[in-house]
Amino acid sequence: MRTLKRILFAILFIPACLILLCAVGWDIYRRIQFNKPGNIMVGELSYPAVGEMDRRGFVVWEYIIPGLPGEGETGGNVFVRRLKNGNTLVVNQVLNKVLEVSRAKKLVWEYGDATRGEHLHWPRRARRSANGDTYIVDSGNDRLIRVNQQREIVWEYSSQDSALRVTDVHVVGEELKHIVFSKDGHFVAGYFELDESGKPRNHRWVDKYPGTNLQFLDNGNVLISGYNFYVWELDSAGVVVWEYSLPREEPTDAEELVTNPRPISAAVKLSNGDVLVARDRSFPSPSPNYVQVSEAKHILKQYGLNKIMTCWYLVLGRGRSAFSFYTWSRSLQIIEEP
Repeated sequence: MRTLKRILFAILFIPACLILLCAVGWDIYRRIQFNKPGNIMVGELSYPAVGEMDRRGFVVWEYIIPGLPGEGETGGNVFVRRLKNGNTLVVNQVLNKVLEVSRAKKLVWEYGDATRGEHLHWPRRARRSANGDTYIVDSGNDRLIRVNQQREIVWEYSSQDSALRVTDVHVVGEELKHIVFSKDGHFVAGYFELDESGKPRNHRWVDKYPGTNLQFLDNGNVLISGYNFYVWELDSAGVVVWEYSLPREEPTDAEELVTNPRPISAAVKLSNGDVLVARDRSFPSPSPNYVQVSEAKHILKQYGLNKIMTCWYLVLGRGRSAFSFYTWSRSLQIIEEP
């Protein structure tokens, strides 16, 4: 009888200790990996969270957006940025809010509370300037606003009287460098500057290369991606200096080709010249969700579903593989060296 008790104790106690040790080790790992250069910030449309994942594909930080309808079945996180202070800026189109969240997952600032008279409709982007003000692209209201830390609108640019709708902004330090515009409210058509009187000037058109995201590069070029199979880099004259085409897969039938064309959802150029490409994944697939491509167009790394580790961490309840959940990424940011 005593031997049987010892066997039962060993069967129950040893696995429990192993799980506890793994859980503690995972927490330590996530703390070490937080905000580490090379990690990826991801905003998710279909999943009610934003996350930071390491290059192994595991979520090391995640914030579940509170207040979403349908018990979190909807995401709506169209934009996410890790700020220099370690906080995370999130644009959520379901709540019509811009949120700033600390590392401890505390809401430290927000804009879009209608009860305070902060009316946003379908916000698309938010950029933080060096003085703490936040530029918000309020797409549904056809305007770009600058809001201070006291949630006061200190500047506004309206595009209601123009055929060009604001979709993004380029902020360097405290200076608003460029305003990105669209003709249909979806695909980027170009960008312009504002003169001292606040009127647009120096329009540069990129509408020959349809995409929903535009990244301004340090060399003066721009990178265009989103909602197609291509990534283009254009110089200041609008000439393509680099492009990458995502290999297409043969659809199983005509219906799948229509419902899931598998386009590139976002891309971002890294400081070493490589480009990280996120492909649209609305359902699980063995194909990689993220591909890192060199300037010579060689695929250096492919990040796909890590099913074994996903199941293990789900059992622990302490984490998960990012690539199994963040499959419809509309916003990418690489955490670089400060």
